[in-house]
Amino acid sequence: MENQQADYRQALYSLTHSVYRAGVGLGRAPMSMLPRESQQEFKAAGTEFVSGLAKLAYGFATTLDKMAR
Repeated sequence: MENQQADYRQALYSLTHSVYRAGVGLGRAPMSMLPRESQQEFKAAGTEFVSGLAKLAYGFATTLDKMAR
C-alpha cells in the first residue's frame, strides 16, 4: 500500500511539474519574439514582481499571526 501511494505521489508530482513547465513555456512564447535586451528586462520585471508578491504574502501572514496571539 505504501509503495502504491509513493507511486501515485510521484506520478502526481510529475504531472504537476509537466503542466507547470508547459504553462511557463506557453507564457514565455510571445516574449521569445522580442529582442534579447527586452527579454532580459521582462525577466527582471517578472522576478521583481514575484519577489514583491512573496513579501506581501509574508507580511500578511505575519499580521494574521500577530492578530491570532
